[in-house]
Amino acid sequence: MPVREIYHVLDAETHKVVTRNGQTTEIHLGRIYRIAPLNKNRKKNVGRRCMILSFSTEFMSCEVRVKYMDNYKEGKADIRELTDDL
Repeated sequence: MPVREIYHVLDAETHKVVTRNGQTTEIHLGRIYRIAPLNKNRKKNVGRRCMILSFSTEFMSCEVRVKYMDNYKEGKADIRELTDDL
């Protein structure tokens, strides 16, 4: 049976994500993270650095609103694809 992602809301500014490979990442507002998808076929935004602006308020949503550091444009990213090793 495959291990699923575990997603915890610690408070309004911090979320904790445990992914399939056992990596634990705490996502904080205003900090910079790198996008690193676990699926090797997904090549969109791989390696881009982004700053977290807000978390999605929809039920069971895993999206975050980000600002990319290379062109300073805003977009959305999957919270499970963020890693803190820059």
